[in-house]
Amino acid sequence: MRKKIIYSLCTLLLGILIYYLSLKGILTKNDFISSFIRNYVPDILWTLSFYSLSTIFSKAITKKFVIFTAIYVIIIGVFFEFIQFTGIVKGTFDVFDILVYIISTIIACLIEKYYWRG
Repeated sequence: MRKKIIYSLCTLLLGILIYYLSLKGILTKNDFISSFIRNYVPDILWTLSFYSLSTIFSKAITKKFVIFTAIYVIIIGVFFEFIQFTGIVKGTFDVFDILVYIISTIIACLIEKYYWRG
């Protein structure tokens, strides 16, 4: 469990760092790789961290639990995109962000299955 906490915190902090660097104008190059890192890697890392933290205290990771947690994580991501769309919070709505949340959640489920639970 300690490794999973460290993994969760590292992915969260790396996502925050990339976001911060992009706000400060350090990640400003407009090629595909830089844009992908600036716009989507933080979302990937935050999703991985959130999924991992959501499962950290559960001893019995059943298929039903994984599906429930995955849906929960995706709904939270869609909710944040929705409140950006409505202007409730500052941000830019992006359909691709929702796709990134879905793909990242699938990756998180695979990490859970093959790495954390063996």
